[in-house]
Amino acid sequence: MHPNNPYFNNPPNFVALAQLYPSLAPLLSLKGSSGAETKGIINFQDPSALRELTYCLLKKDFSIDLNIPLDSLCPPIPNRLNYVCWIEDLLDNESTKEIHGIDIGTGASCIYPLLGCSRNKNWRMVATDIDDRSISFAESNVKRNHLDNVIKIIKNSSTDTFPAILFKDREQRYDFCMCNPPFYKDEQDIQDSLEGKEGQPSAICKGTTNEMITTGGEAQFVKQMVDESIIHGQRIRWYTSMLGKRGTIDTVIAYLKEKKILNYTLTTFRQGRTSRWAIAWSYGNAHASRVCLPAIFYFYSP
Repeated sequence: MHPNNPYFNNPPNFVALAQLYPSLAPLLSLKGSSGAETKGIINFQDPSALRELTYCLLKKDFSIDLNIPLDSLCPPIPNRLNYVCWIEDLLDNESTKEIHGIDIGTGASCIYPLLGCSRNKNWRMVATDIDDRSISFAESNVKRNHLDNVIKIIKNSSTDTFPAILFKDREQRYDFCMCNPPFYKDEQDIQDSLEGKEGQPSAICKGTTNEMITTGGEAQFVKQMVDESIIHGQRIRWYTSMLGKRGTIDTVIAYLKEKKILNYTLTTFRQGRTSRWAIAWSYGNAHASRVCLPAIFYFYSP
């Protein structure tokens, strides 16, 4: 876990959280023996419990009020924070100017813009999605948190990862883009992934088809990002994406090298038994700051 993550060496106390937010209490099991501290246990296989836990953590620690459908992806907050913290590192914690970012496929929760702009008052973000229902919920979540002055939601009706509207202003530049692409290429890919895990997954992963599946899976999605980044070049300082499969890393790195993109960096996010990765590449003089290098196990630059 990133050292700037507020949950680093500080896991949430579910019992205390349920005392603050009684809505969590019915979804909490208590465990403890005589003389021992009572511990709260969440059933991470219950989507209702996961969603309520997410709501409560966001309210308590970030004053964020969230509302998402039960069948949408429920963002694990510590994991999503790791990605935001890493972006902050890539930007070398710049705080003296406005930072402009893009969230590709923001989903109903719009979690990355909400967390990013809540933590960094100088951030301004544009969030895209292809799904009308997700856009409706994302817009509502932005408004209910009074962040509609710094977060803009747009519909991506094109087949491009970066719709043309992002660059409608010829002078527009972005400091970063971030993305949590659909991991899987089809339903069979989902089933194969589940069968390949040792034991039952620690938490249920439930989402809509658009959130879970894309043609060619996440590897093809990021390769398209790379192709489009060649066109847009330095109009985005850091192109980044989350990766959900260890095997995708080699595929994406090989593709970057094939396209002669050698200024790239990769990090690992670990939360319990779950690992995720994120890759970033740049066409300008930007390089990963020394602050974030210790967490990164690949780093190349021309």
